Amino acid sequence: MSVNTYSKLVSRNYAFISDDLQSKIKTATLCFLGCGLGANIALCATRMGFQHFVLCDDDFIEMENLNRQPYFYKVINMKKVTSLKEHILAINPEAEVTVVEERIKEASFDVDKLNADYYINTIDWGSDYVKITDYLSKKQKKTVINPMNIGFGSLVQTFTSASARFADIIENDAFEMENIVFKIIEKADLHLAPYIQNNKARILEEIRNKTFEPQLSAASNFTAAIVTTLLCKLLDQQPITVAPEAIYLDLKEQLC
Repeated sequence: MSVNTYSKLVSRNYAFISDDLQSKIKTATLCFLGCGLGANIALCATRMGFQHFVLCDDDFIEMENLNRQPYFYKVINMKKVTSLKEHILAINPEAEVTVVEERIKEASFDVDKLNADYYINTIDWGSDYVKITDYLSKKQKKTVINPMNIGFGSLVQTFTSASARFADIIENDAFEMENIVFKIIEKADLHLAPYIQNNKARILEEIRNKTFEPQLSAASNFTAAIVTTLLCKLLDQQPITVAPEAIYLDLKEQLC
């Protein structure tokens, strides 16, 4: 992609994205730990002008991913990192995309080799999710954004060298989704949307009876917009909310 072509790609960013910020966006490297929800964020970031990516995941695309992740029926059984790389290059053919087809486990995954500016952590719930966040933010002094969908809303928490430790927020307790989400909400002094709070017992019972959590396309794309905006604020050296505080917004409650 020539300089002129890149300029055309981001030409509608003017008035809200300065030339200086656009230059920072163009050169920043984003690492996605997990390419499920991470894929929605990566494509939103690509259209904003980000063009350096490291994609980490070993999962294959399945039919049940298609309700919220930006993949297609024809690529079922393809590696997520492979398809996402194709998507990014279809938008910006000169984007630099590195793929890492590995299961992301704290004990065996070499995060030091990734060498990115910002990390978006969407790997599965568990101790690795917490330990990798704390390792990158505290030991490597990197900024780690942990986004998640809740109903029609989005919960996003950012970790830096100066923020709280993730392990302290969840108090090294159970690493399941239920405990992690409620500990984040509690420590950030937030309140779930009424349609969730008032039906919490039923929702949790349904989740416990399944082998997977419910996730909606509206929330995935909403989360992508929030994280991409956070990345722009970080590059523009504007203040952001960091752990133990968190960002929680719900579309269903906002659309009154």
